[in-house]
Amino acid sequence: MNPRTRRVALYAIGAIAILASVNALAHSYAGLYEWAVHHRLADRVRAHIFICMLAYYVRWHLERAWAPLLFKDEDKPVADDVVAPARRSPAALAKARSQRLADGTEVHSFRSLLVELGTLTKNTMRLPNSEVTFEKLANPTPLQNRALHLLGLTASL
Repeated sequence: MNPRTRRVALYAIGAIAILASVNALAHSYAGLYEWAVHHRLADRVRAHIFICMLAYYVRWHLERAWAPLLFKDEDKPVADDVVAPARRSPAALAKARSQRLADGTEVHSFRSLLVELGTLTKNTMRLPNSEVTFEKLANPTPLQNRALHLLGLTASL
């Protein structure tokens, strides 16, 4: 195969791989349209699908930002051949094998990290024998601080 033909073939295979990931997204939202049909009005169906796609987009960005805390490959090796099976970086293999990060803390799934972040609460406090109230934010754990820091945020009222 001459170099130009090989380059075109690799480009086509790369495009097919992208389409496969889009297809996987569509299957992950299997039944999305059926759920939306219960709205019965075209505008509501479109709005429902838009909100679901927006949620997917937000999750995609969160997973990229939180990759150091998750079972994600941060330094995914770039394959010379798009047909070759994907390989994980040594850091990702170590993360998966030990279930720990380099600093010794636990590695999380996206869902378990959200559960951890869900424990950061804002509480309304009331002084005894008084009607005076104020808001108090629970002290974030080191994991919560790190997750917020990776998003460029801090825990504050």
